Amino acid sequence: WGLAVTSTAGVLLARAGVFSLTALAIAGGGVTLVALAAGRWRARDAADAAAATGVRRSVGVVACAAGILAFGWTWPPFETFLAGADSTMYVDAGIHLARTGSYEVPGTIARLLSPALATALFPSVGFFGRGPFIRLPGGLLMSSLDATSATPAFFPLLPVWTGILAAVGGPELAPAAAPLGMGLAVWAVTLFAGEAFGLAVALPTALVFLGNFAVWWFGRFAMSEPLTIAFVWGGLVFLGRGAPFAAGVMLGLGGVARAETLVFTIAALAWWAAWT
Repeated sequence: WGLAVTSTAGVLLARAGVFSLTALAIAGGGVTLVALAAGRWRARDAADAAAATGVRRSVGVVACAAGILAFGWTWPPFETFLAGADSTMYVDAGIHLARTGSYEVPGTIARLLSPALATALFPSVGFFGRGPFIRLPGGLLMSSLDATSATPAFFPLLPVWTGILAAVGGPELAPAAAPLGMGLAVWAVTLFAGEAFGLAVALPTALVFLGNFAVWWFGRFAMSEPLTIAFVWGGLVFLGRGAPFAAGVMLGLGGVARAETLVFTIAALAWWAAWT
């Protein structure tokens, strides 16, 4: 839940232009108090507590260990501050967010150009030439040809986490979102495998992921895939626990991390319904 609350609050604060560690802490604390007042974090009943002390607790230990190992294996992250394609945009957007509190990147050039020149320099990516318009190819979009700011063209969730890390430890810590996200991804997948199929499946699942080159690769580049994995499989964990609201929140955040994930999420839920 902490991951979900922090991510949601971070995106909303960034959209509002008031992102900061203080604002994030206040928002998180407020949600926590509301949840406590609403009784959403009630003590478990005896049967649930008994299950938690048995297989579920063992699975949790294995999943946490796998996540920590994945984090250590993919450390240090590549410093993609420049010429790192998509990863550079995610890292730099987070650093900008930490410094300014907003996704918006100010600019004064577009409004000084004639409409014909602006149209030639900033092509539209929308229908009928209505925008948004490309301010920086592959990086920034403007809402109009005379806009005074542009926003990152990539998904908004990962810059929140690169921004949090940049605010905590400076710009050099922003790429650490890569191993952090991969650690959470491996943890979530292992947890699902264990709770759905037992400890005997959790162990080889963790080993397969830890031995996968793609895990090592994406765990060193700040990309949106690891966080997407964490949210989707975390949502399936909640679904297996009989918590559809929590599952919906996690799966929805997976869609914020990568929009096309919503398609795969629908397919996963259909499979789940057929399987159960």
